[in-house]
Amino acid sequence: MTEIAMTNTITRETEKAIQIDYCGERFIWVPKSLIRIEGDVVWCQKWFAKKHGIGCFNRTTFLVA
Repeated sequence: MTEIAMTNTITRETEKAIQIDYCGERFIWVPKSLIRIEGDVVWCQKWFAKKHGIGCFNRTTFLVA
């Protein structure tokens, strides 16, 4: 599993999924069957994180001048 978000970024929740405001750049629905919440951290399966480019698989880069 990989860390994907702090729980304060959970914006919506249904019976089967949570919506995360990921780094202020986009909203992602994550099935509850793929996550584990420990304290204030949301963890998800690595394959899901890789598919959606989140957690350690986020490739967003910034140019600093």
